[in-house]
Amino acid sequence: MLRLTPAYAVALLLLAACASPGALPVAGGAQAASAGPVQTVGSLHVEPFEIVYGRRKGKETPLPVRVWQHGFKGQYVADNRCAGVSVTLQKYMPRNASIWSVDAKHARRQDCVVAFSGTSGPRGTNYLRIRILR
Repeated sequence: MLRLTPAYAVALLLLAACASPGALPVAGGAQAASAGPVQTVGSLHVEPFEIVYGRRKGKETPLPVRVWQHGFKGQYVADNRCAGVSVTLQKYMPRNASIWSVDAKHARRQDCVVAFSGTSGPRGTNYLRIRILR
């Protein structure tokens, strides 16, 4: 019965600590999982942030654009404000990212933007600048 006494005393101390309004003593692994810092959603990133099409009209392949936002769980949409430029979603990637294809086959000379934004939850908006020098 002497072996149970120290364990019984520790259990009583832990129960008393749980009942107090102060800090809760919890094992290291459980404390990190339950009381970790709350991660906020970061700003929306567009990479590259600008595309410049040269003066030559040639066979230019569609350029990939990566859109991501740390901590965002929704989907992204593109508001294309460029005449003759097509912006299509290629695929969603892990870690809150998506790959878009930007193609300017029938575009005229212009400076314009494509606005990317999230569709649900905390979201942001960022822009891809497009300059066509033809």
